[in-house]
Formats: sequence, structure tokens, C-alpha cells
Amino acid sequence: MVVTINISGNSGYLIVFIIYLLLVGIIYLFFKRKEINITYKIEFTFRNKKVKLNAFYDTGCNLLYKGYPVIILNKKYKFDIKTYEYLNYSSGGEVLLEEIYLINNLKIGKSEIKCYCIFLDIDYQAIIGSNLASL
Repeated sequence: MVVTINISGNSGYLIVFIIYLLLVGIIYLFFKRKEINITYKIEFTFRNKKVKLNAFYDTGCNLLYKGYPVIILNKKYKFDIKTYEYLNYSSGGEVLLEEIYLINNLKIGKSEIKCYCIFLDIDYQAIIGSNLASL
């Protein structure tokens, strides 16, 4: 016994379109895109102690101070020195002022650079922007 379905006119296109949407929906559910976090290993020396951290790459973080890039470090790593330099920047429409510190020997991969850092209450060990991740 052979069963044939005769579909004519625009109803055939509609059925094919519905089947297509169902397949796309099923594929999306099974292969749902997971959030991708890109991290970099960074390292610097402070008071003869090497500090190694995982830095989250944030494409929107491109802070500069005196022409050098600025990284954001978790405040639990804050240096116990006083600086008299401050970074004035805006975040989320709010203007903020933070103490800023010079790091002469920051390593990202095999590149060693001079940069500045600020300390904030963040969920990551460190945050770098594309001005550093491209090294």
C-alpha cells in the first residue's frame, strides 16, 4: 500500500516552511550557543613577588592613561602603596575617579609592556581590553 499526498498551490510552500522552522528550532535547542569567555594569562612582579592572574578579555575596556593601556585588577590584589595619580573615566554614564598605579613589567604571553592598573570590585582576577589583548 502506497500513500501519496497531493499538495497544490501555496500550501506546499507553507508546509515546507513550517518543517524548515521546526528543524531550525530543534537544531538551535541541541546546539545552543554557549557564552564564550576569552581569558589571557598575565604576570607581573610587585615587591619581588610574581603575581600570575587570569585576565578576562573585555572588548569595551580600552582605557588609556598617559598613552599607556590600563588594566583592571580585582581589589583583593591591591598594592599597599599610596599613589597620587588618579584616572578620571566614565562607566555606565557615570564619571568615576580611581587611584592608578604603574606596572613596568606586565607580561601577556611573551610580550612585556609598561601599563597602568586600577583596582575595582570585579568578578574576575583582571580585565584587559583589546589594546592589550592584541599583543
